[in-house]
Amino acid sequence: MSENFDDKTRLAYTTYRIEQATNSLADASLLLDNDRLNAAANRMYYACFYATEALLIQNGIKASTHTGVRQMFGLHYVQKGIVDARWGRFLTRAEQMREGADYDFFIQYDKQELQSFYSDAMQFVNLIKTLLKSSI
Repeated sequence: MSENFDDKTRLAYTTYRIEQATNSLADASLLLDNDRLNAAANRMYYACFYATEALLIQNGIKASTHTGVRQMFGLHYVQKGIVDARWGRFLTRAEQMREGADYDFFIQYDKQELQSFYSDAMQFVNLIKTLLKSSI
Protein backbone atom coordinates (compact mmCIF):
# COMPACT_ATOMS: atom_id res chain seq x y z
CA MET A 1 0.00 0.00 0.00
CA SER A 2 1.69 3.17 -1.12
CA GLU A 3 -0.99 5.85 -0.98
CA ASN A 4 -0.67 8.93 1.18
CA PHE A 5 -3.66 9.01 3.51
CA ASP A 6 -5.14 11.81 5.53
CA ASP A 7 -5.64 11.01 9.22
CA LYS A 8 -9.30 10.01 8.85
CA THR A 9 -8.59 7.64 5.95
CA ARG A 10 -5.54 6.20 7.71
CA LEU A 11 -7.62 5.39 10.79
CA ALA A 12 -10.42 3.86 8.70
CA TYR A 13 -7.96 1.73 6.75
CA THR A 14 -6.15 0.63 9.91
CA THR A 15 -9.44 -0.32 11.57
CA TYR A 16 -10.54 -2.24 8.49
CA ARG A 17 -7.29 -4.20 8.31
CA ILE A 18 -7.45 -5.11 11.99
CA GLU A 19 -11.01 -6.35 11.50
CA GLN A 20 -9.77 -8.46 8.59
CA ALA A 21 -6.97 -9.84 10.78
CA THR A 22 -9.42 -10.76 13.53
CA ASN A 23 -11.82 -12.38 11.05
CA SER A 24 -9.00 -14.30 9.39
CA LEU A 25 -7.98 -15.75 12.76
CA ALA A 26 -11.58 -16.82 13.38
CA ASP A 27 -11.67 -18.41 9.92
CA ALA A 28 -8.39 -20.21 10.63
CA SER A 29 -9.85 -21.65 13.85
CA LEU A 30 -12.89 -23.00 12.02
CA LEU A 31 -10.71 -24.45 9.28
CA LEU A 32 -8.40 -26.12 11.81
CA ASP A 33 -11.38 -27.63 13.61
CA ASN A 34 -12.55 -29.11 10.31
CA ASP A 35 -9.12 -30.41 9.19
CA ARG A 36 -8.85 -27.89 6.35
CA LEU A 37 -5.19 -27.42 7.17
CA ASN A 38 -3.84 -25.73 4.05
CA ALA A 39 -6.69 -23.23 4.08
CA ALA A 40 -6.03 -22.62 7.79
CA ALA A 41 -2.36 -21.87 7.05
CA ASN A 42 -3.50 -19.35 4.45
CA ARG A 43 -5.85 -17.58 6.84
CA MET A 44 -3.25 -17.47 9.61
CA TYR A 45 -0.76 -15.78 7.31
CA TYR A 46 -3.32 -13.27 6.10
CA ALA A 47 -4.29 -12.43 9.68
CA CYS A 48 -0.66 -11.55 10.37
CA PHE A 49 -0.24 -9.75 7.05
CA TYR A 50 -3.35 -7.60 7.52
CA ALA A 51 -2.32 -6.69 11.07
CA THR A 52 1.21 -5.79 9.98
CA GLU A 53 -0.07 -3.72 7.10
CA ALA A 54 -2.37 -1.84 9.52
CA LEU A 55 0.60 -1.04 11.75
CA LEU A 56 2.67 0.24 8.85
CA ILE A 57 -0.15 2.37 7.43
CA GLN A 58 -0.99 3.80 10.86
CA ASN A 59 2.61 4.96 11.14
CA GLY A 60 2.95 6.30 7.60
CA ILE A 61 5.29 3.52 6.43
CA LYS A 62 4.85 2.59 2.79
CA ALA A 63 4.96 -0.96 1.44
CA SER A 64 3.33 -2.18 -1.75
CA THR A 65 4.04 -5.93 -1.73
CA HIS A 66 3.94 -8.82 0.71
CA THR A 67 7.74 -8.83 0.76
CA GLY A 68 7.74 -5.08 1.29
CA VAL A 69 5.42 -5.41 4.29
CA ARG A 70 7.76 -7.97 5.85
CA GLN A 71 10.83 -5.87 5.09
CA MET A 72 9.34 -2.66 6.49
CA PHE A 73 8.20 -4.51 9.61
CA GLY A 74 11.73 -5.82 10.05
CA LEU A 75 13.34 -2.44 9.42
CA HIS A 76 11.04 -0.29 11.54
CA TYR A 77 10.10 -2.67 14.36
CA VAL A 78 12.51 -5.60 14.63
CA GLN A 79 15.80 -3.85 13.88
CA LYS A 80 14.88 -0.95 16.14
CA GLY A 81 14.17 -3.38 19.00
CA ILE A 82 10.50 -2.47 19.29
CA VAL A 83 9.55 -6.13 18.79
CA ASP A 84 11.58 -9.25 19.39
CA ALA A 85 13.35 -10.68 16.35
CA ARG A 86 11.36 -13.90 16.73
CA TRP A 87 8.31 -12.05 15.40
CA GLY A 88 10.14 -11.05 12.24
CA ARG A 89 11.11 -14.69 11.72
CA PHE A 90 7.55 -15.72 12.52
CA LEU A 91 6.11 -13.43 9.84
CA THR A 92 8.56 -14.83 7.28
CA ARG A 93 7.64 -18.39 8.26
CA ALA A 94 3.92 -17.56 8.05
CA GLU A 95 4.38 -16.32 4.50
CA GLN A 96 6.36 -19.44 3.57
CA MET A 97 3.64 -21.67 4.99
CA ARG A 98 0.95 -19.77 3.09
CA GLU A 99 2.89 -20.07 -0.16
CA GLY A 100 3.34 -23.80 0.44
CA ALA A 101 -0.34 -24.22 1.22
CA ASP A 102 -1.42 -22.25 -1.84
CA TYR A 103 1.09 -23.39 -4.45
CA ASP A 104 2.75 -26.69 -3.45
CA PHE A 105 0.56 -29.54 -4.69
CA PHE A 106 2.03 -32.09 -2.31
CA ILE A 107 2.31 -30.22 0.96
CA GLN A 108 0.21 -31.42 3.89
CA TYR A 109 0.62 -29.61 7.16
CA ASP A 110 0.46 -31.39 10.48
CA LYS A 111 -2.56 -30.39 12.57
CA GLN A 112 -0.58 -30.18 15.81
CA GLU A 113 2.02 -27.97 14.14
CA LEU A 114 -0.69 -25.67 12.82
CA GLN A 115 -2.46 -25.51 16.17
CA SER A 116 0.78 -24.30 17.72
CA PHE A 117 1.26 -21.90 14.83
CA TYR A 118 -2.29 -20.61 15.38
CA SER A 119 -1.41 -19.78 18.97
CA ASP A 120 1.60 -17.81 17.73
CA ALA A 121 -0.51 -16.05 15.11
CA MET A 122 -2.94 -14.93 17.82
CA GLN A 123 -0.03 -13.62 19.90
CA PHE A 124 1.37 -11.82 16.85
CA VAL A 125 -1.92 -10.10 16.02
CA ASN A 126 -2.37 -9.11 19.68
CA LEU A 127 1.16 -7.68 19.69
CA ILE A 128 0.31 -5.59 16.64
CA LYS A 129 -2.91 -4.40 18.28
CA THR A 130 -0.88 -3.29 21.30
CA LEU A 131 1.58 -1.45 19.08
CA LEU A 132 -1.30 0.24 17.29
CA LYS A 133 -2.76 1.48 20.57
CA SER A 134 0.61 2.92 21.58
CA SER A 135 0.99 4.77 18.26
CA ILE A 136 -2.38 6.56 18.32
